[in-house]
Amino acid sequence: MKRFFKWTCRAIYILVALAFFAAIAIYYQGEQARVKLADAYQAPGEMVTVEGKAMHLYCTGSSETKPTVILEAGAGDFSLVWSKVQPRLAKETQVCSYDRAGFGWSQRPLGVTRSSEQMVTELHALIEAANLKGPFILVGHSYGGVNVRLFAKQYPELVKGVVLVDSVNEQQGDDTALYAQQIELALADYQFLSWLHRTNLMALSPESIPNMGLDVDVLPQYQAVFASRGQIYTMIDELKVMPASLKKARSQKLEALTVPTIVIASTQMQAHPKLSKAQQGKLKQSWHALQKELGARKHVIEYIELSDVGHYIQLERPEVVVQAANTLISLK
Repeated sequence: MKRFFKWTCRAIYILVALAFFAAIAIYYQGEQARVKLADAYQAPGEMVTVEGKAMHLYCTGSSETKPTVILEAGAGDFSLVWSKVQPRLAKETQVCSYDRAGFGWSQRPLGVTRSSEQMVTELHALIEAANLKGPFILVGHSYGGVNVRLFAKQYPELVKGVVLVDSVNEQQGDDTALYAQQIELALADYQFLSWLHRTNLMALSPESIPNMGLDVDVLPQYQAVFASRGQIYTMIDELKVMPASLKKARSQKLEALTVPTIVIASTQMQAHPKLSKAQQGKLKQSWHALQKELGARKHVIEYIELSDVGHYIQLERPEVVVQAANTLISLK
């Protein structure tokens, strides 16, 4: 019996050691895959130094007489989500997508609060460093819609018009309990994803990253960047301060803006699946009501409501976004 016990212990030690060395082997294999992915998909635009960090700016098209369009992605996203909009707009004028600090190909800033206020400051610094000339048409998706309106509030002389693509309404944070629960669930998801990233498991299977509507030639690039770079950690930083950012945005009285704005809204808001059906229904109802509130503001010249698309309108119905931008471009 004693001999059997010793043999069992020895077998357990061997299995633990094998598992340990296997984990190390998988980690280093994943590290090689991560480096390979990063090298295979380089930034399509230029890297511009902003506050000591490199930010990715991708400008296409040109125009001597029409305003430049700047595309602002939503929370957790980067420039590739505009891949169906940018080529179409570039036929009419210069259009620039960019990656916020810590997203896509842009370097991650350390020790800097990822508030909307900070993002607006960085966008302005990027515009100046790249020598882009305003006034601009700003197009913001989801949480990016808050950022572009804050930019218009702070730098009104630089903004000719705004397009909001299923934008967050800064008033949505008023339903604090349910909104806080949605944030906490999203944070838990990203914490798990950050573990997959740290262990390099994500780099070993980038094809498992879901597609929200990208074309097949763009999807591998998106998956490679998501799996090989550190935007997951920046997203966690953004989520943690998002309630405070929305509170600050509410204090800015964005409803009093005067810049011509077009609001494009989807009726198919998707709440976190771990919420109860009643909670999901309440959030969807609240989102729809807040979209209508955005569309009813005095500076809004057109409200477009779509029932056949999800949250990523720029990927499912890019022509609607392009038309809205062109409408603002043509304003005298």
